[in-house]
Amino acid sequence: MIFKRTYSNSILKRHCFLFSVLIFSFVFQPKISAQEKVQYLKQRLDGTTEIITKNFTRTKLNILKNKFFRQGIIFNFSNLKYNPKKEIIKITLILKNKKSNCKITWEDENNTIPIIKTGESFGVVFASSDDEPLELKN
Repeated sequence: MIFKRTYSNSILKRHCFLFSVLIFSFVFQPKISAQEKVQYLKQRLDGTTEIITKNFTRTKLNILKNKFFRQGIIFNFSNLKYNPKKEIIKITLILKNKKSNCKITWEDENNTIPIIKTGESFGVVFASSDDEPLELKN
């Protein structure tokens, strides 16, 4: 009889452990999924921004292309020219998503390209640089 009782206790302990793991996975799974969903939605609303500098290589641009593709943005580049210092002096960027598209070329034979911000904000793709200050007119 003592043997049966310890046998029953060990089975009961196993079942309690499995039951508690099962409850834990059901209780905490929705919270984890909800947190991931909130993070994804926040990223979609806040947008994503990537910076392209004069020192970008073709490899870095292809990595950026793949990163944008995973986010639902088609990113292409063309007319890529470098100076002897291996700095970009000309580039054409094309960005597309379901709602918008953008095509822009930066070119200056004497200077390198400015720092270019590319990405998506509120569902609209963009590519811009801050090389020219805004002029406020009265």
